[in-house]
Amino acid sequence: MRIYKWEKTFTPSGGTVSFNTQEIRGEVRNLQIKPTTATTRYTVTVTNDDGVVVYKQSITGNLLDERLRSWYGIYTVAISAATVDESFSMEIDYVDLQ
Repeated sequence: MRIYKWEKTFTPSGGTVSFNTQEIRGEVRNLQIKPTTATTRYTVTVTNDDGVVVYKQSITGNLLDERLRSWYGIYTVAISAATVDESFSMEIDYVDLQ
């Protein structure tokens, strides 16, 4: 069993940005998104490579979701409706169960 951390820093333009993760195969233990400003509102959507939305949440400030979930493949992460175009950081921690 190996533990991995995938990190990305990004800045929306016009309140929107999307990007792909690296290939993730395992159990996601931690999904974090942090805008620069704690009052920034945004919606995060994660879609699998079959086009199925596997996660969606509208939030203000930092997102920390520690619910366990299995992810297999490359995922598209989209931030929309961000109230400020500022730097965000994202971290996904997962355990390779192979």
